[in-house]
Amino acid sequence: MINDIFFIALALICAYLIGSFPSAYLIARFRKGIDIGRVGSQNVGAMNVFYKVGFAEGILVLAIDIGKGAAAVALARWLGVPMIAELFAGAAAVIGHSFPVWLKFRGGRGGATIIGILIFLMPWGIPFYAGIFGLALLITRFPTLSYSVAFLLLPG
Repeated sequence: MINDIFFIALALICAYLIGSFPSAYLIARFRKGIDIGRVGSQNVGAMNVFYKVGFAEGILVLAIDIGKGAAAVALARWLGVPMIAELFAGAAAVIGHSFPVWLKFRGGRGGATIIGILIFLMPWGIPFYAGIFGLALLITRFPTLSYSVAFLLLPG
């Protein structure tokens, strides 16, 4: 019982720390010398990096942020915690991304991190998600709205 609680707590703490890795901030700082949290939408996430730093840098941030969600859930599974704790680890990674301790709790929205969780837990859902996202993006031309619509319409 004590071991279970320890591993669950470890999974949640590590998931938060994984999620809080400030990839957008670091890449924007190294590539352009800017604080991504002070330009554009002032969001410390992949979309703001796409718009204010560059396409390649935005893809890199997107890949890292997706990886954070998958890594948090994978670590929880590796630690052998129950499935509900894996889900909470995913949530902790999103909270870490949105409220990173390293950036005074000002981060991104967490969409890419959620995609990483989806890839790990429901890989069969990715084609559906991508299709809905692509269609919504064609209609709205607004990526943030499009990925939100895709999450809402994803079959569960």
